[in-house]
Amino acid sequence: MDGKAFFKKKKLLKDFEVFLEYYKDNFELLDFQSIRLNLVNFIKNVYFSFEKIY
Repeated sequence: MDGKAFFKKKKLLKDFEVFLEYYKDNFELLDFQSIRLNLVNFIKNVYFSFEKIY
C-alpha cells in the first residue's frame, strides 16, 4: 500500500468515526429509514473507495 492509499484509508476511518459520533449524538432525531439509507450510502462509498485503493 503506497502513501496515498494509506492516507485515503485513514480518512475513511475518520469519516466512519464522525459518522458514528453523529448518530450517537442525534439518534433520537433520526428515523430508522434515514439511518438505513445513510448507512447503505456510507458503506457503498467505503467499498468503492477501497476498491480504488487496492
